[in-house]
Amino acid sequence: MKTKGDILEDLDRLIEQHYYSEDYELEWAACNYRDSLSPHERESFKDAMIDRLLDDPSMANIALCARLRIDELAPILTSILNSEIRTSQQSRAIMSALENYGDDASYESMERFMDSDQEGETLMRLCRMNFTRSLPYLRRAMNKEHMKDFCLHIFQERRKVVGLDGLIRDLQMIISADPSLYLESVRSVLTHKKADYNPFTAEDVNAIITGLAA
Repeated sequence: MKTKGDILEDLDRLIEQHYYSEDYELEWAACNYRDSLSPHERESFKDAMIDRLLDDPSMANIALCARLRIDELAPILTSILNSEIRTSQQSRAIMSALENYGDDASYESMERFMDSDQEGETLMRLCRMNFTRSLPYLRRAMNKEHMKDFCLHIFQERRKVVGLDGLIRDLQMIISADPSLYLESVRSVLTHKKADYNPFTAEDVNAIITGLAA
């Protein structure tokens, strides 16, 4: 049976093995390693991850815990993000990890990055965490030219989750604040990309706009 010390050494080796890998490869390697452990060893693994993150909130350790969904890690990640003074690769990595938790504290720690140069990706993450709560941000973003690609991607992600009819219901919540303004904003986002690059067909756009105008 592996001790916490054994697991810490294994995690060091895991990072070394993935030194030149993409972050997601290390993230999934950590998940696969955790899944290979016995229930008792997983408790030691959790303790090891908490210790690593508290002792060294490095990019590698943040990537290790990004997909693990260990509840005790969320407040540590939130605290690290709250201490970030400016946007960076580290703030991006932390938000990527926190997106998988979706708790109120995680959401709130990410909100301030809506006023940063990571505005677009932050909005996408907030919408994945809590779509309804993110509607005020989405309304504002739809009227910013540099945010329309992000909004289109959010609409497409949302359609994958709730279907086209569900997306129309969600967009109805958006335009309800001011239908005369936001209906055109939705249309502008949906037609922002040319057909070959647009995830929504002309028929999709017509169905959505017709549904919203009904």
